[in-house]
Amino acid sequence: MKAITALQKLVLNPKSNLTDILRNALLISHKLGLDDFKSWCELELKGYEGIDNSDIPEYRCLYGSFRVLNV
Repeated sequence: MKAITALQKLVLNPKSNLTDILRNALLISHKLGLDDFKSWCELELKGYEGIDNSDIPEYRCLYGSFRVLNV
C-alpha cells in the first residue's frame, strides 16, 4: 500500500514528471498482476512502437495540415 500512496502523492504533485508517474504505475501493476494496465503503461512509455496504426488510441493521433511560408 505504500507504493500506491506514493503514486497518489506523485500524481497530485504538479511538478511531477509524467514518465515518473507511468514508471511507478508500471511497477504497481506488475506487483498486483494487472496485466492489461501493465501493457498500457509499457505502450505509453515506449510510444506505441511496433503497434499497428489501427491499435493506437485516438488520443495519441494528431491531425492537421502542413503549411510552409516562403519568405
